[in-house]
Amino acid sequence: DVANGLDGVKGYTRKGVLTDSFQAGKQRAADKASKEYFKDWADYTNENVTTSFMRSIYPFWCVPEYATILTRTGWKHYTDLVVGEDVLAVDPETLITKWEPVQEIAEFDYDDDLMVIPAKGKDIKFTPNHRWLVVNKQGYSSIKRGYELTDGYDMIPRALPHEFPEESILPSREAAILGWACTDGYIARSNGRKPRFVIYQSIKNHLSEIEELLGVTSHPRTEPNKYTGEFTDYVVAVKQADVDVIMDECPDWSYLPQLVSWLSEDAAEAMWEAMFKAEGSTSIEYNGFENSCWKQKPGPVMEAFQILTVLLGKAMTVKDDRVNLLNNNKPYNAKEARRIGKEHYKGKVWCPVTSSGTWFMNCNGSVVPTGNTYELHRLFWLPRAAIRTPGVFK
Repeated sequence: DVANGLDGVKGYTRKGVLTDSFQAGKQRAADKASKEYFKDWADYTNENVTTSFMRSIYPFWCVPEYATILTRTGWKHYTDLVVGEDVLAVDPETLITKWEPVQEIAEFDYDDDLMVIPAKGKDIKFTPNHRWLVVNKQGYSSIKRGYELTDGYDMIPRALPHEFPEESILPSREAAILGWACTDGYIARSNGRKPRFVIYQSIKNHLSEIEELLGVTSHPRTEPNKYTGEFTDYVVAVKQADVDVIMDECPDWSYLPQLVSWLSEDAAEAMWEAMFKAEGSTSIEYNGFENSCWKQKPGPVMEAFQILTVLLGKAMTVKDDRVNLLNNNKPYNAKEARRIGKEHYKGKVWCPVTSSGTWFMNCNGSVVPTGNTYELHRLFWLPRAAIRTPGVFK
């Protein structure tokens, strides 16, 4: 009957017989329908009946498992994330970032296409119904699903203001000293003595600035240049009183990521400036924009610098030991959703839940705010989440 009804319609039938191309298309549609049915209704790896039922109503597909989330202690894989732990989120209306506890963590198997926003090897990948916080060229924000993104119109903001604490865990001066010590210096430990901070610096760079900050005089680190007779590298010892104040809050560098999240804006800026002067560089590109980068081996110092960079409203990408600071003429130094493609992916996908419905993601080195995929405030979700993690919901 279908064949007869479509008789003569180009591409469907030929004299009452379905064409090969139509038959093939019909089979592909049937296969896809079967696949979607199985994925949405029957494939619930390690899930109970309630969770399976809820996922069939509100599928929470999100981002691939290698995408990490920004916490007070640095970037984390979702398997290391704990419900109730603070992560960086952004208010979709004010576009101000703030720390919020994770209320849910969802993950499951996925075997389908991801959408891809190309970013010079730091591609941003996500499932089609993943939610995004986007702005337009006028700077107005909205929430869109991946499949709703308009190529060349929607942009993902990357440089956003932060809600800093009114009281700082360290004053600005001590924060700057810590910034210099953890990059161009080290903690000197020896038996019978208190730990000390030692900073190395070249006379050609920022030696006088550091001496003024510390209120001390430096000493040559090496022998004078055999040709000029001049000393070039110097050692600066931080006063013990300053070291004691700082080490009360930061006994070693592993405390840095957590510490910087509790700095006031002035203190955060002072520490970031010191760290950037120690390990950063800036050049001017052909278009007049600054091209800045900062290098440090992976570890807590690198994590702390990245947290400070995001909190201070600076756009960045990350690759191995390098942080690239981004600068363009888009609102909020936004990343344009251009040349969106797709890529097949088989593996785990995951997504957290915060009260703002947003979080900060590092996907292949692109650092961007993004959205929760399933809707936390749906009536059906609240009882289950509240029972699982009492006290997390507000």
